[in-house]
This record gives sequence, structure tokens and C-alpha cells, in this order.
Amino acid sequence: MMRDRLAEAIRLREEGRAKQDQAILKEARTLLLDLAAVYPDDAEIIFQIGVAHDNSGLGSEAIPYYVRSLELGLSGPDLERCLLGLGSTYRYLGYYQ
Repeated sequence: MMRDRLAEAIRLREEGRAKQDQAILKEARTLLLDLAAVYPDDAEIIFQIGVAHDNSGLGSEAIPYYVRSLELGLSGPDLERCLLGLGSTYRYLGYYQ
């Protein structure tokens, strides 16, 4: 059940990003935040919240989610994507150190 909801949220996030549709991106963020309320220590969910915020142009709000997902032990391809997303967001916001 949780994995199905996560897959739906990811699908919405990707659709919203592709269409540059803030309403779809907001729906994805809401679904992901609802999942995080039930599964607060799931690194993948927390990472996806960061990505959804980044896709919505909310980079400064994405950073804590990226950092938390790393603290929770994110691994595999998502770890690589998280490090790239976090670094890119830091650079975009001018956080060079």
C-alpha cells in the first residue's frame, strides 16, 4: 500500500515537472508529506519530498529533506540523485562552502 502511494506520488511529481504544472506538483508534495507523516524515517519518501520541492522551485525548502534522507541512510541510485540535487540546489542558492 505505502509503495503504491509512493509510486503514485513520484508519477505525479514527474508529470508536474514535465508539464511545469504547479498544481500537479503541489498534489505530489501533499501526498509525499502525508506519507512522511506515517513513515517519518523512510529515506526514500523524505528524498522524494526534497525532489518535489526542488521541482516546484522551492530549493531552500528542499535542502532539509535532502539532508534528512542522507542521515536516514539513502542508498543506491537515489543516493547519487540526492547528492547531485543537493549540490545543485546549494550552488543555485549561492551556498558554495
